[in-house]
Amino acid sequence: MLQAEDLKDEVTVTLSTFGQPRVGNKDFVAALGKFTQGKSPRLKVRRFANSIDPIPHLPPSLPPLMEYCHFGPKLTIDWAPLSY
Repeated sequence: MLQAEDLKDEVTVTLSTFGQPRVGNKDFVAALGKFTQGKSPRLKVRRFANSIDPIPHLPPSLPPLMEYCHFGPKLTIDWAPLSY
């Protein structure tokens, strides 16, 4: 994982993911939150998900055994037909 703690304050990293599966638990999401929030966040996250892609739903979240979570706001790519 990127060592955001080691970055200088003036550096901002943008992370864009496409079709990412769930990669961490609530503690992992909270740890990333300290870099994505505040007046001048050091990490900006964009999570793209295709509306018909099953991968972003994996691994399943089955509390209390497995509580996998996503991090960052989700931007959905919708493949519904457009009516022009």
